[in-house]
Amino acid sequence: QVALHVIAAVMHPAEARTPRDEREKLIQARSHTVGYYAMLLGMAVVVVATHMPGLGEALGLHSFMVTVYLGVGVMVIASLAVAIAQIVMFRRGS
Repeated sequence: QVALHVIAAVMHPAEARTPRDEREKLIQARSHTVGYYAMLLGMAVVVVATHMPGLGEALGLHSFMVTVYLGVGVMVIASLAVAIAQIVMFRRGS
């Protein structure tokens, strides 16, 4: 994503310096709200999974590693939720 931003800024330097308009700011705020709720729900799942006895052994991992993997997975899913929400909102025009 960073590489794409750099390429876009190099190809169109005048557009890279334009300030965000009200619609872009609103879409960014709304998409981050979607990501926040995805992260909140995911972390609740991590807390529940952390306290499930025998989950780590059933997966062949230490219970701490299960928590770490779930936490990283939740962060990735929340980031994807933000990106997808932005794409959908820009496509819809809202």
